[in-house]
Amino acid sequence: MSDSEMSDEEMSDEEISDEEISDEDISDEEISDEKMSDEVVKAKQEFTIRHSFEKPLEMKKDEVISGNVENHLGIPWKLDLENTEEDELTINLNCLKPDCASGWIIDACVRVNLINATKKKKLDACEVEFTHLDPSDALYDIGKDIVKENLIDGNVVVEVTVSIGKQKTFKHLLRNFTSAEAVEKSDVTLVAKGVKFHVVKMDSVCFMTFNFDYHLRAVATYIEAKVNKEKCLYGNSMNVFHLIERLLDFYQHDLILSRNLYLATHCEYFKSMFSGKFAEKKKQEIELKDVDPYHLQCFLELIYGELPINGKELNISGLFALVDMFIADSARRRCIKYLEKAKKLSLSEKLELSFEYRLEDLKPMFLAEIKTADQLEEVLPDDPEELDHDLLAALMVKSMELHKTRTAPIFKPKRAPKRKLDD
Repeated sequence: MSDSEMSDEEMSDEEISDEEISDEDISDEEISDEKMSDEVVKAKQEFTIRHSFEKPLEMKKDEVISGNVENHLGIPWKLDLENTEEDELTINLNCLKPDCASGWIIDACVRVNLINATKKKKLDACEVEFTHLDPSDALYDIGKDIVKENLIDGNVVVEVTVSIGKQKTFKHLLRNFTSAEAVEKSDVTLVAKGVKFHVVKMDSVCFMTFNFDYHLRAVATYIEAKVNKEKCLYGNSMNVFHLIERLLDFYQHDLILSRNLYLATHCEYFKSMFSGKFAEKKKQEIELKDVDPYHLQCFLELIYGELPINGKELNISGLFALVDMFIADSARRRCIKYLEKAKKLSLSEKLELSFEYRLEDLKPMFLAEIKTADQLEEVLPDDPEELDHDLLAALMVKSMELHKTRTAPIFKPKRAPKRKLDD
C-alpha cells in the first residue's frame, strides 16, 4: 500500500499531529499574531529614529537642517530641525510614504528625547496623525537654552520613538483607474506625483453608433428591396459585402480612436489638449504637475458620475481647485450643489470656499446666515490676515450691519468672469 493510500488509522506513531508538536519545535517566525503577547505586537509596530544636528545654535531664521531618510516598517521617515523663532527650534518628523489614489492616514504616538553626553532628556509624548496631504508634523518647540544645555561638541542629538497605531486609506475607491482592467481600456495615462491613472481621451460613441445604425439600415433596406424586386433608395448596384466590410472597418477604427465620452467632453483643458496642436496630443503619458493623486482620483470619479465628496474641507477644496484648473463646468456645478447643502462643513469653511473659488451665488447666502455678533466671531480666524481680502471686506460690512455703527454699504458680489483656457 502506498503512503497516499494509507488511512488515518494505519499511520505510525512517528507521524505526529499538530497538537503533539511541542512549543520547543516552533520557531519564533511561526508564532501567529494571535498568540503574540501585547508587548511583542507593540514592539513590531514601534521604531526609533535618531539624528545628530550640527551647530543648531548657529542656524539662521527659517533655516532647516534635514536628517537622513530611514526606512522603518516599510515606510521612509525623516527628522528635521527648523529655526522657527528667535529663541526656539522646532523638531519635525516627516512621513515619506508614497502617494496613492486612495490617500493614506497613519495614527501614531511619538516620544521625543534629547541625548547628551551623560543622560537622556525626555521632552514630551504626543499623539499625531500623518496623512498624504499633511505628511509632516511639528513634534516639539524647544527653547535654545535647553538645546545649549544638551550639546555634544556643538551638536544636538534628537531621538524620536514612534509607536504606530492604525494605518488606513483616506477614502474608498468608487472607480479604479490604476487597475489592469483600466490599463486595457485606456488610451492615455495621466501621471500625478508618480501615480498613474489610466483613462480615455474622448469618445465618438454617439456619432459612431448613429453611423453604424444608419449604414446597417441601408444594407437591410437594400437587401429587402432586392428580395421584393423593388427599387431601392440607395440604388441597385450596391455591393453589400463591400459596404459591410467598410462599415466594420469604420466601426473598428472609430472604436480604437476614442472609446469613452469623458475627459475631453467634460473638461475644456483636455479637449483643447487632445484636439488642438499641443505636444501632449500624441503622448501616451501626460504628467500633471502640482496635482495630488488623491484629489485627481476624486475629480475623475466626479466626472464619471460618482459623488466622491466626503464632507471634509480638504476634499471639496481640492476638487474645486481641479475643477477650475481643468475648466470642468458640469463637475463645478455638482460641487456647488453639494456645498450649498453641505452639513458637515462649518459656516467659516463654506465662506472661505465660496470666496476662494468665486462662487458668487453662494456668497450672499452664506453671509446671510450670520445673524448675531457671536456667529460673526465664530467665523473669524485668530489671525484675520489669513482671510481672503474680499471675504474680510464682506465680514466688515456684516459687522457694521450687526452693530449698527452706521449705515452699512450693500455687499454686491462681483460676477466671476467665465474661465478661459489661457487664464
